[in-house]
Amino acid sequence: MLNFSHNPGGWSKDLDLLVSRMRAIHPNLYHTHGFEVWAEAIEEFKERLPSMAWYEMVAGVLRLAALAGDGHTTIFDMPEQGPGFDRRYPVDCWCCPDGMYVTRTLEGCRELFGGRIKCMNGFLVEEVIEALRPYISADNELWMLYRMPVYLRVPGILHAAGLSESVEAPLELTIVDDEGYPSTIEVEAIEAGTEPDWCATDDNVDAAAPKPLYRRNVSHYTFDFDEAEQVLYVDHRRVRDAEDETLAAFSERLFDFVDAHPVEKFVLDIRQNAGGNLSLNQPLVHGLIANKRLNQPSKLFVIIGRGTFSATMHLASYIERETHALFVGEPTGSTPNHYGDPELICLPHTGLTLFCSTVFWQNSEPWDARPWLFPDLPSPLAFADYLQRRDPALEAIRCYKAGANGERRLPWTIWRRPGQERAWPALAQMARINP
Repeated sequence: MLNFSHNPGGWSKDLDLLVSRMRAIHPNLYHTHGFEVWAEAIEEFKERLPSMAWYEMVAGVLRLAALAGDGHTTIFDMPEQGPGFDRRYPVDCWCCPDGMYVTRTLEGCRELFGGRIKCMNGFLVEEVIEALRPYISADNELWMLYRMPVYLRVPGILHAAGLSESVEAPLELTIVDDEGYPSTIEVEAIEAGTEPDWCATDDNVDAAAPKPLYRRNVSHYTFDFDEAEQVLYVDHRRVRDAEDETLAAFSERLFDFVDAHPVEKFVLDIRQNAGGNLSLNQPLVHGLIANKRLNQPSKLFVIIGRGTFSATMHLASYIERETHALFVGEPTGSTPNHYGDPELICLPHTGLTLFCSTVFWQNSEPWDARPWLFPDLPSPLAFADYLQRRDPALEAIRCYKAGANGERRLPWTIWRRPGQERAWPALAQMARINP
């Protein structure tokens, strides 16, 4: 149970326990920041404890965990009680190549729809990102972007990062319309744990098209077959067994369907799959390897993105290593070789629980230091695509012609291709497109 009382002595003991456990169980705690950086951060944390509020203590733990430099060493589920954490701003944001936009909010905040976010609480978007970056545990920049909206909704984190006047203050957003005119809207926080009555931005514009396939599914996994184009689209959201069907049973049903239908292009969409149980990946991977009709660059496609993480990154690595698949979308939110299998650390005085990685997985070659798996067919989502309910990744696959985009490649060697090291724009760079 969480303890909200101001207890610097107890907090200090929690901090000692946290550091001790992280040093004991993490395979390489100093792989991103050396011992000296950690020692300085811990000393500064302890010096500030007597004057800290509870939400600052929690933010400090997040910041310390982020020094580990991997996405599994963190507090995954933010507290929903206590000062600064008992409320949330009902705003969901997404970073596109042309800036940051509100994608969901409450019915009463329609003024936010369609405009690009220029400032938050008077700070430019790039300043907000730089202030929050130290609190977000991530394997790479893309996972940081993926997790960013969660942190933007928490008043305690924003105040601890120096981005608001108090934990009670509303979130002030400066929105710029298509003609460059700014307007400022205040959004009040609502009780944490309350599921907002979300209203999506594209539901409030004249979008004639239906929502794209990747935004229709709410189950663990499903598939859709376009008979006209003979494209089989598989939306894979969780590496976990569903209540009514195991992943192994789904994989068997999926490949039975493939055998019985004239599938010309097989599309596996894992851009929104943040992981689960990696041991469940095998039936799907084996099915792709074994199907010689589909296991070739012109027929097998995998859509990846910033939400591709953890057990799903294992899946992507297996497919990259063992098949001829082409990857489409944006870079993954995890690295091919990454730290994972986190163990829970419970802090007795604050009641906080934090995860810490225990294994360094090498599903690629040991010296593969890529920060992500980069797509063969980069297809980022612009905000105009979102509003018009287009899916650039699936469109790129539908338009792909065999032999038109390069030679056939063998598995395993694909990551050595020139261009894999190219940087993907960080959010701050995206925001500067439209200053």
